[in-house]
Amino acid sequence: MLKKRIVQYWTTIKDTCKKHKKTALAILLIIAVAAGGSVGYKLMTATDSGVASNEKKLEQAKEAEEEAVKEEKSAEDELKDAEKELEKAKKSGDKDAIAKAEKKVETAKEKVNSTKKKVEKAKEEVAESTDKKPSSSNSSASSSNSNKKPSNSGSNSSSSSGSSSASKPSKPSGGSSGSSGSSSGGSSTSKPSKPAHTHSYTIPVYGERTTTVTKYREEAYDVKVCGICGMDNPSIEHAKAHVKNDGNYNDYIETRYKKVPYKETVTEKYIKYYKCSCGAKK
Repeated sequence: MLKKRIVQYWTTIKDTCKKHKKTALAILLIIAVAAGGSVGYKLMTATDSGVASNEKKLEQAKEAEEEAVKEEKSAEDELKDAEKELEKAKKSGDKDAIAKAEKKVETAKEKVNSTKKKVEKAKEEVAESTDKKPSSSNSSASSSNSNKKPSNSGSNSSSSSGSSSASKPSKPSGGSSGSSGSSSGGSSTSKPSKPAHTHSYTIPVYGERTTTVTKYREEAYDVKVCGICGMDNPSIEHAKAHVKNDGNYNDYIETRYKKVPYKETVTEKYIKYYKCSCGAKK
């Protein structure tokens, strides 16, 4: 479009000012410079708006990262509290409390893992926004170079229509190499390093064992008791003595109880070892 207008202006000026070719050429150059300046202004405005948009995205990504880090710290504090509760339950020996505390620890660990993934994602978004910031300026520079290229080719073609060997403009190498260098440099820092895993041996693994214990049961037995003096299992001579001395004798049967020991095999649970969420044992 710019080339066509220049040709039209040139034809008009050439027709009306055949005797003043130098003046016509000067007017043509002024028009070309003005047109090129307006295009450059538009490119510069577009570049500035693109950079401002990338800076806003980077700021939002950093805020999201800070929020994710806060959530991760809160989840880690909940996990510590749950682990302390589990230790207290183990000391008390209450199986229901232990099971409840273990479930609470598992839930807290899942929350910690979820927040860690959220932090990693936020860091990646910050890195991507950081990479986009320099690349936008390079792309605007390359686009300005590409926009300038047809105007140069147009002027060359119009001024050197008679020569056959003239006029392919050389492609600028500085802009492309700069953009590729900046993009390769940015991509090398895009992925943050993954935090090292710290073992937390809080999950108990139970086993069973059998032991033999001594228990007692009560058994009933009968005893003959003298009705006169209360003697246990009186003999015939004892009965005759009562008849001779007291004039009579009687006895009765009393049921009594005694504890008898016996052996019994009992199966009981015990903690074999503790393990981490990653599977490591201790």
